[in-house]
Amino acid sequence: MKRILFYAMVLLSSAAVMSCNQEKDNGPVDNPDKVRLQMPSVELKESTATSVTICWEAVEHADSYQWRFDGETEFNDVGEALEAVIENLTANLNYTVQVRAVANQDSEYISSSWATFTFTFEPAKIEPDPWLQSWLGEYKIMTEGSVVYTIKDNMMNFEYVEEPIEFTISIQPSPYELALEIYGLSAAADFSTDPVEYFPATAVIMNDGQGNYTGLGIALGQNTIVGSYDMGNAMWLPLIKYQDSEGKTIVAINSNAMITNLGYWAVDTYDWTPFTGMATLQNGEQTEFTATAAEVFIDQGGGNYGQFFLFNETHTEYSLPAGALNIVEKLSGEEAAAVRSNVVKLPVPAVYAASQYELTIR
Repeated sequence: MKRILFYAMVLLSSAAVMSCNQEKDNGPVDNPDKVRLQMPSVELKESTATSVTICWEAVEHADSYQWRFDGETEFNDVGEALEAVIENLTANLNYTVQVRAVANQDSEYISSSWATFTFTFEPAKIEPDPWLQSWLGEYKIMTEGSVVYTIKDNMMNFEYVEEPIEFTISIQPSPYELALEIYGLSAAADFSTDPVEYFPATAVIMNDGQGNYTGLGIALGQNTIVGSYDMGNAMWLPLIKYQDSEGKTIVAINSNAMITNLGYWAVDTYDWTPFTGMATLQNGEQTEFTATAAEVFIDQGGGNYGQFFLFNETHTEYSLPAGALNIVEKLSGEEAAAVRSNVVKLPVPAVYAASQYELTIR
């Protein structure tokens, strides 16, 4: 299986910066009369919703320490501190930083080589707003239909069918007070991790514009990036359903930023309200549409999208949950614990998809 690799973003800042300099002076210059310091051993200490703290043990004879992003010439001098806070990070992206021990120019030592440290930013989860507390937990969901997803000649094809799907989800805290994470809604997976990791959707508070909480919605669109890859950004994109000029039902990916959510569960009744709107067809005609499903795709630009599914000679078709997402029941006890432990990370995506979504795999 071909693995998809992350690339790192480098336009970031640090809260532990004492100064920012161009690499110069007492760097690791070869000098037979001096001894090179040992490289620091870098570790991840802690994280917040937008930052991480990296740390290292003191290096003998070091005068100070510096860090930078891999490939950068500018570095951050933190003095004698044994840690640095790196801010403004984006969840689920890989970052590579370098740290070195700096020697006093007047000593018998020269600065160490750069120690390279790569990490995936996983934001710390925080306690959600009280309005969202009751939504935490595991649920059994029944859809009113499904979208059959196939690949033919390197093209993605979607077809809406009235075949309900029953599956389970786990709603858990997120890095943000006014949002939650829904695990189990996606059959797509990040194959660059081991074990394979499944993408959570973002659930947000829906309101009536006057501050009144009306329900729990599933966020979509350009603001739902779950990772950046060498092929483009991966994000939750809506699949919209509409009628073409001949009355045929069409399902297609739509990354229009105006589609902000798939729909929402009402706060009291748990009824599902889908997102609807108007779309412009290629011939310029306007048509009503319904956001009927959502999945994680790679936006490669120019209207091209990649996928995170295991397609091969054996697995050629998936059925995605579509239409109204009706909550059948909130699970408890051992059944809830089993769902909670299994929906986040599972080693074989095809097995996961088949067991969780009852997908038709041919």
